[in-house]
Amino acid sequence: MLILSFVKVSKLIFFFFHVIGQAKAIETYKNHQLTLTSLICFFGTILSFVTTLVMEHNASVWTIGWDMNLLAAAYAVRNNIVGILHLEYSFYHLHSV
Repeated sequence: MLILSFVKVSKLIFFFFHVIGQAKAIETYKNHQLTLTSLICFFGTILSFVTTLVMEHNASVWTIGWDMNLLAAAYAVRNNIVGILHLEYSFYHLHSV
């Protein structure tokens, strides 16, 4: 329980610094909002990948065969690509208004 509390508090602190850094970056680079949004999405992907590697130690979970696991992985990749494109589009239009 103590570790979970530490993780939640550290997440809030890092999110706080992220918002401040994003505001300063947008002030400095006013014409590059789409690039900044792409960087945010890219680093979010890297963070999710690292978190998954830390949480899942069993290497057999990562194997994908010709079964339902392959279909689930393909569907997840498709949804992530569509979600990232939608998120970037939304962020770009949110900051351009």
